[in-house]
Amino acid sequence: MSQIDQIRALKADPQKQKQLNEMLKVIDEAFRNNMGAYIKLVQADVMKEFDAKCEADGVGDEREEFSKGVLDPIMQQVNEDLNAKIMSQFSLLKDSIED
Repeated sequence: MSQIDQIRALKADPQKQKQLNEMLKVIDEAFRNNMGAYIKLVQADVMKEFDAKCEADGVGDEREEFSKGVLDPIMQQVNEDLNAKIMSQFSLLKDSIED
């Protein structure tokens, strides 16, 4: 039985449906409250790799200028895209559960 089927089975019982709704509220809040930390982990991994490549290419001194002028706007867009993608997937999951 798939997870969606298991959740649909829970919805057949009004008490369990109420518990499921409360659980979804908690999960939704957890996503929203912790999204920044997740994005920072992704950003840290990207920066670590970027730093290593700059050092390997011998451009470590110019890294800060490049980072502020070029990389920061890219990372900001990555953060926004990642946030939108995760929230979209979560919304699809919630919608499939609520159907």
